[in-house]
This record gives sequence, structure tokens and C-alpha cells, in this order.
Amino acid sequence: MLQRLLIFIVAVGVIALGLGLFVTRVEIHDEMIAVVDYRSLDSGPDGILLLNVNPNANGFGEIIDRYELEEGALPHHLYWNGDHSKLYTTALAGDRLYRVHLDDEEIDAVVPIFTGDCVVGEDLYFRN
Repeated sequence: MLQRLLIFIVAVGVIALGLGLFVTRVEIHDEMIAVVDYRSLDSGPDGILLLNVNPNANGFGEIIDRYELEEGALPHHLYWNGDHSKLYTTALAGDRLYRVHLDDEEIDAVVPIFTGDCVVGEDLYFRN
């Protein structure tokens, strides 16, 4: 158990220091999975990944799935809409907001939503 905890702490630390910008937790089929926005530091594409954060699972601390966005997108914050049926991530670079489609234990698709002259960047608000 201590070894799994150490692996998890190292994995989260690497993500937080080198890649991760924001994390949200989601439960899929009673599994605990973190959705993480990450930034590439070596001129590669930025993206979103799913990380197993269930300390009782065999794959604790492992990356379950990864979805690459375009290079330089700078995904920043993850937001659920009001009823948690849709997940979005903002981006610091450009005029896009991304809708994240989750299916079972994978990222099914990430669809860019062009925001025109509105640079999304930081925060997102939902109204009914």
C-alpha cells in the first residue's frame, strides 16, 4: 500500500510540476478517475488525460487514457455544466473552448468550440 501511495504521489507531482494545470475527479463505473489538463513542456501537443486515483485499484496512479489537443492550446480549467452532464476545458491560447466527451474509461472525443472574438482563457459560467 505504501508503495502504491508513493507511486501515486510521484505521478501527481510529475503531472502538477511538469504538465498538469487543473484536475477534476469523476466516477465511472465506481472507479475514481481524475481528469487532468496538461501542458507539454517540449513543444509537443497539450492535452487532457484520465488518471486512476483509486488507491485500492491495481492500476492506481496510472494514466488510463490521453487525448492530445493542438500544440500550444494551453488547456487551463475543467468545468462541468450545472447538472454534470457535460465537461468543458478552457484554453489560454486562442479563441477556443473544448467540450470533452467521456465514454466509460476513455476520452471519446474533444470538440473545439470556436468563441470568435471572445478569448475564453480563464473562467466559464453557466446559466439555465
